[in-house]
Amino acid sequence: MPATADIPATPPACLVCGNAAGNRILAAREKMDGTLESFDYVQCAACGHLHLIAPPTDLSSYYAKDYYSFHARAIPRWRQWLYRTRTAGLLGGGGVFGRALNRLKPPYYAYWLGTTGLRLGNRVLDVGCGAGNLLRILQISGLECSGIDPYLPAESTTPEGVRLIRRDLLAE
Repeated sequence: MPATADIPATPPACLVCGNAAGNRILAAREKMDGTLESFDYVQCAACGHLHLIAPPTDLSSYYAKDYYSFHARAIPRWRQWLYRTRTAGLLGGGGVFGRALNRLKPPYYAYWLGTTGLRLGNRVLDVGCGAGNLLRILQISGLECSGIDPYLPAESTTPEGVRLIRRDLLAE
């Protein structure tokens, strides 16, 4: 729901960690499609999580049919090897070569993946995964991945073995 004059006097508790102390309310405008519609968010003072205070009931109108996240890309074998070796270097495997590759050309997800504490073989659930492109890379790299997205055309499994589930996490 777009921002209104009905902003809560006290910021709501964080949906992730439950913290209610010191949270901030922020307003931001939609700029990707140029509607400039305003939305209110709460930012958690404890964990930093940012979420919509009152999300629209139907988010599908905010995503174009050709939205990048809904198109799976083929991953050539040489690139699979690169992803596997480099990401393993981030997660405590990959040997000297994997760590060197990671330092030379870190993957775009290195900035947050390195802070998660994940290790090879751990499970990952991506909420809002689209076609699962990031999950496919992480699966190739040695993590056990699944994704959930309410706007997938149907449930499926990627060639890399990532299960993609069509479901709204908040609907149940």
